[in-house]
Amino acid sequence: MKVRMQRNTLFRMKVATWNVNGVRPRIPNLCRWLTDHRPSVLCLQELRCPTDKFPQPELQTLGYESFVFGQSRVNGVAILSTEPVQSYNSVPLNSENEKEARLQWIHLKSGIKLVNVYVPSGKEVGSEYYMFKVQFLQKLRKWLDETFDKQEDVILCGDFNVSPTDSDASSEEGKEVLSCSALEREALQDVLEWGFTDTFRLFKQREKEYSYWDYRGASFHLNLGYRLDHIYVSPSLVSSCVSSLIHRDTRKWMRPSDHAPVLSTFQAKG
Repeated sequence: MKVRMQRNTLFRMKVATWNVNGVRPRIPNLCRWLTDHRPSVLCLQELRCPTDKFPQPELQTLGYESFVFGQSRVNGVAILSTEPVQSYNSVPLNSENEKEARLQWIHLKSGIKLVNVYVPSGKEVGSEYYMFKVQFLQKLRKWLDETFDKQEDVILCGDFNVSPTDSDASSEEGKEVLSCSALEREALQDVLEWGFTDTFRLFKQREKEYSYWDYRGASFHLNLGYRLDHIYVSPSLVSSCVSSLIHRDTRKWMRPSDHAPVLSTFQAKG
């Protein structure tokens, strides 16, 4: 039997997700953003470094405890937290022949369970990598069913490499491009049907709000992007979310990631 812990009725928490596209070259930008915005928890994806090379000292100086599931050169995820953590788990959702550092979660002492995921890109629609992506999302749904109860306080966030709807993508090449194809969207929707709500869509947003822009072709300046980075919450947390924003200005900084951080704020009501 799963026991649900009670959240402090006075709680306030800021949760963010950011694909940093290589954590070591991005550490100045990461520290700058953390200092400016002070999220309670930040989920990072695409570290591109092994666990023992992760820059923990710099982040510890800022007051963050790091939980790292690294991998040399590719993939890798980390959770940074100022909140007390009760337990931590890394989860190798493996294919038959390889282990990839893409999934981890923490159980906060407040009772909230927070999952950080980095979904494969898929490379090209119809390729073996594309099918690996779809299968990864299917395995993620199965793992969620086996690990959590829908009555619990669960936050699922990360780089999903899928734009949920046409309004989340600037592509003019048709719907069957990577990150916008029907099969990918169906697989993501199946994950969300576990009981998750997209915090970004709880609020009125400007049109053409994206979290990823390719480095090539002046994509950022032309705002040719995709909303691939998401923060989803279980039913019990929906009413506590008071804002959700994409911090696109980080894309203007020196040596930026091709993704921008997404930040959602939670405040207990009543």
